[in-house]
Amino acid sequence: MESLKVILNGKYKMQRSEFLSFAEPCKSIDESQDIVKKYKKKYHDAKHICWALSIDNGETTCYSDNGEPSGTAGIQIFKEICAANLTNLIVVVIRYFGGVKLGKKGLSEAYKTSVNICLSSK
Repeated sequence: MESLKVILNGKYKMQRSEFLSFAEPCKSIDESQDIVKKYKKKYHDAKHICWALSIDNGETTCYSDNGEPSGTAGIQIFKEICAANLTNLIVVVIRYFGGVKLGKKGLSEAYKTSVNICLSSK
């Protein structure tokens, strides 16, 4: 597995909702919480700030749906980190709700796409 050495970002829109994604190197759960706090402070007006973390080849994993329906955000972000074969990484996705409910399938796709856009910018 490969470690990311720079901060990446991406932007994706789906039915008026806007998804901003950020990937950063991260080597501990404590560090991940500091990173999440940084994004919550910066994007305090966002509806959801979801994230996933993979450390040491997936030995340590954490993720959060932050109010999105269970299984639609955090685990989807984590699966995309694994699919990209990356480790020691946190990906944070900020969602600005656009007034249209996307449903579980739509949300899952939006989070996957947002992460893929972000990670493809490396």
